[in-house]
Amino acid sequence: TGACKASSSCNEIATINAIALATSAIATVVNPTMSAVAYRISTVLFHSGISHVDVQRLNRLGICMSSDSVINLHENMGENFDYAAKKWKKEIEENNSMLLFVMEIEGKMLNCSNDDMHLDTTLNLDEDSLKA
Repeated sequence: TGACKASSSCNEIATINAIALATSAIATVVNPTMSAVAYRISTVLFHSGISHVDVQRLNRLGICMSSDSVINLHENMGENFDYAAKKWKKEIEENNSMLLFVMEIEGKMLNCSNDDMHLDTTLNLDEDSLKA
């Protein structure tokens, strides 16, 4: 299941249940008055598509969390989910801006118009020379 690399096909149901219970116990840190079982029930019902009205009814009975609490819990738990993808995107954007900068330098350093002096100029703009 997820990051723990356990799956139901491995016949490790006890392991998966223990992981789910541990996750719900950790989630109780956010709201100490709610039991770990209520967190677990709320998460299972949320992922199975329970209606808003049913969540309200079960919340009033103390069986599960409110729908807003469940949504906030999932947002907090998934806060860093896209961290690796966002970091990769930022690196690509930085590399792209560096490439555009080097192309601008190359365009301005070489002769641009017909009345410029024609000199045999070569610019070494490969990666190794730019890092040095």
